[in-house]
Amino acid sequence: MVSLQVVEAPRDEAGLPLELERIIFEIVASSCPKLIPVLMLLVEPLLYRAIYCSAPTAPPVTTKFPKLDSKKLLSIIETKSSKILHSVRYLFIEDLIEEDANRVIGVCSNVYQLFEYYTPSHIDTFASLHYLRRLTIGLGQFLNRWRRRDDWGVAHILTQLTHIEFMNTEGNGDLLNHVSIDDTMREQKTLLCIIALVPKWAATADTHPLADDDRFVCVQQHGSYRTDWLRGADTGEDYWALADGFIIARKTGQAEPSRWCITDIDKSWRS
Repeated sequence: MVSLQVVEAPRDEAGLPLELERIIFEIVASSCPKLIPVLMLLVEPLLYRAIYCSAPTAPPVTTKFPKLDSKKLLSIIETKSSKILHSVRYLFIEDLIEEDANRVIGVCSNVYQLFEYYTPSHIDTFASLHYLRRLTIGLGQFLNRWRRRDDWGVAHILTQLTHIEFMNTEGNGDLLNHVSIDDTMREQKTLLCIIALVPKWAATADTHPLADDDRFVCVQQHGSYRTDWLRGADTGEDYWALADGFIIARKTGQAEPSRWCITDIDKSWRS
């Protein structure tokens, strides 16, 4: 008699290659069809490791992850076990109303990397995200809801982040240079990387309030930020990796120490 026990793996333990996992599941299912329902319980969480819910008007993208609109995503939340949604590690939500955003973020409590843009979630919703380390958020959204430095919720979330990225696709330089960003970011000692993402056509100033902070990088975007996020969730090659590499290059002398602005296509600073 074959028995199979469902065990939750440690959070930081590296898994097997997906192709090898597939072969193992196929062998077990073929040898004992009665185990297929149990195998489904194991496989389904893998499907929701990364959730991509873009704006209705967003251009189509190619990805192996589920592409959901807000209606489908909320339906999954209604019908699926909370344990399945706890497997979500990468969450992309864009252009959701506040009520829906709060609901999605609240359920996906084990998220490690969150992309939230044009989505006015409430700061209290983030209280359950104990594993959140990388946050991408609209710059205007941060200024409107996150700059209350005496707010315990804001302080708690920022102190657990290692990476933060400010989206500024309108290319508004006045927002990018807002003093609240300077003051708030300098206080966060756990942050390893601070990115300002601006369009390729946006003019960049000669200086920036955070230009002397060796964690800060301004990235002029030529590619799609949606495609970049999906690639990062799959392979780890994204704006985070680009900025991390540039920060190291500055520290080791491979890039000019005073340089703080790069593009996502020019990697001439790499040795």
